[in-house]
Amino acid sequence: MISIRRLLVPALVGALAARAQCTILIRKDLRDLTREAEAVARVVVRSNAAAWNKERTLIWTHTALDVVETWKGALPSQVDLAEIGGEVGDRGIAVAGAPRYRVGDTVVIFLYHDQLGQWRTLGWGQGRMSVSWSAARRVETATAEFPHVVEGFVPRAVGAGAGVVDLAALKAKVAELAAAAKPANEKR
Repeated sequence: MISIRRLLVPALVGALAARAQCTILIRKDLRDLTREAEAVARVVVRSNAAAWNKERTLIWTHTALDVVETWKGALPSQVDLAEIGGEVGDRGIAVAGAPRYRVGDTVVIFLYHDQLGQWRTLGWGQGRMSVSWSAARRVETATAEFPHVVEGFVPRAVGAGAGVVDLAALKAKVAELAAAAKPANEKR
């Protein structure tokens, strides 16, 4: 016999999540992101522009990306990325866990096409890593906002904190995982 507690707890959690209008992220690690992504690339953010959808129910931020290097898949030299959220006039929509891109940033991004045919960041913020030069270590690093993405796959950069890895080691691991992965037509 199923206990009342087993039935009520999931129902209560679901009801509270719906009422709170929260974002529920499916945890993805580097293997998941690499397998599920249509493309993985190092890009530079060229511009951002937020606009309402046709129905004026959502604000989308369109980000123009210059592709520096493609690690998986095929991409043109420029990609238009669409993410939910942004500000138009005095109205704004913010989505917890959604990636944000600043003009001039260099990032590693895991991409897929959504149902509207738009390029999107796979796994929300899990599929975006900031790239920077570490003068102290004399190496380029990638920083995962969600450290679990890289832990166990790529060692931390020497003297770095959680989620900070050597960019060359990350690129090599993505190539290895992509070679071992089957094409993904899975839910993102």
